[in-house]
Amino acid sequence: VGERAGRIIIPVYKKDNVIGYVSRAFVKDLEPRYLNSEGLKYLWNATDEKKNKGILLEGIFDALAAERVLHKVHSMAGLGKDLTDAQLEALLKFKELTLVPDPDKPGMKGVAKRMSQIKETGHEIKLFVVLPSKTSGSVDWGELGESSHGCKKIAKAYEERVPWTKTVATRLKARAAFL
Repeated sequence: VGERAGRIIIPVYKKDNVIGYVSRAFVKDLEPRYLNSEGLKYLWNATDEKKNKGILLEGIFDALAAERVLHKVHSMAGLGKDLTDAQLEALLKFKELTLVPDPDKPGMKGVAKRMSQIKETGHEIKLFVVLPSKTSGSVDWGELGESSHGCKKIAKAYEERVPWTKTVATRLKARAAFL
């Protein structure tokens, strides 16, 4: 009913409290495609515990697909392009963190910005990025996770991730500039 009609609504928790939601249209041509609650922006599936490996994707369906395939990696969704203090605090709990940009200009610029913010904290976190390529391509990870072939593509894209360096940052920003 109302503006939430035709949408899947997914709650966002912090500890045991619902602090917001993300809704995604499942009816074709319904705009906006995503309609989120207002207020504090947090990570979907963030953890309060220290973890070894984490992966941050832009959307919940991408994170669910990654979770289905990458069993030893904690999957999260960023719910936007910016990194809030609360999100940054959650990400600093990982020893190793991989960021996956959407293969569009805002997605790639957003990952570059997030990586800079994480680096500026001075925390010792091994940072990696999955660069858009033939493997991870312009295909939505959420759609890939629906088939065994797609799951293999997700696993391969994760295996091909590269350490975050200034050169990689420049390469990602340059690729975004030509989109």
